[in-house]
Amino acid sequence: MGLYNELGRQTAAKIKGAVLKELDNVGHLPHIESFDRFIYPLLDFLSASE
Repeated sequence: MGLYNELGRQTAAKIKGAVLKELDNVGHLPHIESFDRFIYPLLDFLSASE
């Protein structure tokens, strides 16, 4: 497996306009495991890109 915290930062740095929101203690299904912590950053990002 990989060091996902590092891979996330590296990937975000390579994508123009990317915003990385790290959710501590959440696995591969953040929209299921921690919906409230997932949805608000997503909605903020989507509204900022309009």
